[in-house]
Amino acid sequence: MEGGAHPADLHLPGRRRRRPLALGAHRAPRPALRHPLPPLARPHLDADADEILDVTRALFDRYHEKFTEPYPFDSYDQAFVPEFNAGAMENPGLVTFRDEFVFRSAVTDTERQTRAMVIAHEMAHMWFGDLVTLTWWDDIWLNESFAEYMGYQTCAEATRFTDTWTDFGVARKAWGYDADQRPSTHPVAPENVQDTAAALLNFDGISYAKGASALRQLVTWLGEKDFLAGINLHFERHRFANARLADFIDSLAAATDRDVHAWADAWLRTTGVDTLTPRVTPGEGGTRSLTVERTGSRPHRIAVGLYDHDLTDEGRLTLRTRLDLDVPGTEPHPIGKPPALLLLNDGDLSYAKVRFDPESFRSVLAHLSGLPDPLTRAVVWNALRDAVRDGELAPPPTWRPPAPTCRARPTSPWSRACSPSPAPISPTATSPPSSGPPPSPPSPPCAAT
Repeated sequence: MEGGAHPADLHLPGRRRRRPLALGAHRAPRPALRHPLPPLARPHLDADADEILDVTRALFDRYHEKFTEPYPFDSYDQAFVPEFNAGAMENPGLVTFRDEFVFRSAVTDTERQTRAMVIAHEMAHMWFGDLVTLTWWDDIWLNESFAEYMGYQTCAEATRFTDTWTDFGVARKAWGYDADQRPSTHPVAPENVQDTAAALLNFDGISYAKGASALRQLVTWLGEKDFLAGINLHFERHRFANARLADFIDSLAAATDRDVHAWADAWLRTTGVDTLTPRVTPGEGGTRSLTVERTGSRPHRIAVGLYDHDLTDEGRLTLRTRLDLDVPGTEPHPIGKPPALLLLNDGDLSYAKVRFDPESFRSVLAHLSGLPDPLTRAVVWNALRDAVRDGELAPPPTWRPPAPTCRARPTSPWSRACSPSPAPISPTATSPPSSGPPPSPPSPPCAAT
């Protein structure tokens, strides 16, 4: 490093190819500082070294349970570099991180979870990116989407950070939704990337967040067993070589009877966000049936959560059941007695905007904090946010545009500047998203989580 700065380097012994992994369950050495560090940096790295290595071992073990192709390099080093200009970089066998990941003060558990996810993300690149490398920049999304998906999924499976998909739904997915609704949107897999300058523009919410969401939906649609079988075949066919999207899809298609090529055309070559709207119709004996209407062109495999009021706690909603539905579907699906809340895409397994029926909307406003699962609450919050963004969720009826008032500008007493004065905003709302007519009585206030 120039200027006398030295990276903080944590080293784990790797393994020669085709030999069993010696990490995780085995005795690993304490982290060693392989380069001198400024004295002020050493105690911070020492304090975090055990956690970083524990996470690293657990992720190594989990990836070797998923992938039949062993870790492809002789060792695995993690260097924390001062003033590094990216979050991290997946150099083969040596991942460089920005040194902000060596915490110098008390931090939240969410920040520790983010660091673990980044470790998982970069480790996934050892296979998808370094073992098998894209042929050209038009497939950069696959590099990043795969690592993004695997980072969140494997971190949830192998570490104590089990709520990573909630963090994804809250912090990442809106990034993809917003980018996909701008004039500058592009397909997840663009077909024409002329040069590196054009490729740089695709390091965005679509290549990361939407791409990872598409892969998560693909896993749901295919089943994880077939998905991993296709991934492992892809590694076997193209190890230490280059591959394109067509090669990846061919490998997945060889592992399943489903039409992966049609799925890829619908999901990866198109732009925009589908909208899913529930239509609940009465049946015999007070029962209801559900039909899901779709605005868009993509197939979706979603979970539908049916929630009832808790008999012992009026403010709490309890899960009755989750239904697995394919959209579009032709026949109404019976759901039994009317639920207090019907939530499309419960579990956040697809990439789509969802709407509420009128009764569910009333329940959301009154009992959002009563949903026990944070990921379910994240899906509801995103649905409400999308409805506001789309102009389908009306503002409170008592809200009025603020009237301009004038105040003296201290530096110029003879001039006056106009500024809006605060206007009271009622916590009530009377109009749900456009999935049905507005409820007749005023809706209760929205409960904060």
